[in-house]
Amino acid sequence: AWSKGKALQKKIKMTIAAINTVAAAAVGATLLSTAAAFHTPTSSNIFFRMSHHSPIDSERRRQSVQLMAGGFLGGIFGGGENGSYSVANAATSTGGNAKINNSGKGPTNEIIKKVNGMNQRRLGGSDIIVSELGLGTQRWVSSDFNAPNKDDIFKFMDYAILDNGVNLIDTAEQYPIPSDGKRAQEGDSELAIGDWMKARGLSKGESRKKVVIATKITGGRNVTPKNIKNDCAGSLKRLGVDYIDVYQLHWPARYSPQSN
Repeated sequence: AWSKGKALQKKIKMTIAAINTVAAAAVGATLLSTAAAFHTPTSSNIFFRMSHHSPIDSERRRQSVQLMAGGFLGGIFGGGENGSYSVANAATSTGGNAKINNSGKGPTNEIIKKVNGMNQRRLGGSDIIVSELGLGTQRWVSSDFNAPNKDDIFKFMDYAILDNGVNLIDTAEQYPIPSDGKRAQEGDSELAIGDWMKARGLSKGESRKKVVIATKITGGRNVTPKNIKNDCAGSLKRLGVDYIDVYQLHWPARYSPQSN
């Protein structure tokens, strides 16, 4: 199974590289027209800034916009073995005329190390390093008739995390789904993960760094400053840890004002 997985992974990377090449050009063309229409002395984005006092000629502007598109898409799709579209690697392509905002720890998608055959990559520009494969937990200990029970998921985590280089667990305060309120309740997935972390000595100290926990606050109108604090505290308690590596909005109201 691992051999087949590696072969599939190689095919996926080849496909992604092709997608990035085409998509970067397409998005670059779109952003070029947008940048031309809305460029002002203060216009900028996270990848580059055009100087009003030192105008960029058409060719340089095209390259800058494609740099932005390539860096953006590379961060999403992972353009190659070491993230060939990462903004840090792309900085030299503009001859220093495009200002790169790379205030993080290193290039997006950079391979940091290999653990038991599993590549572990940088998440965004942060110092969080995640395995290429992660454990999804939506149905763990749910009320579904064939859901994995607590014994099953302990075996999953032992096999993946302790033996095969996986370090990422994706969960949510709303998991498991489905939960009937009797056999399973919302939050039970986090509780089970917390029990495993404690049983394996991974919930405190240096050992805690061996696992990257990504969890979520239930989205929509539930997302308020007060609820973010309260729900995060609830997840911390169920997981039995003193910090969460990645905290996300679960199905957020995508068109609500940013001030919310």
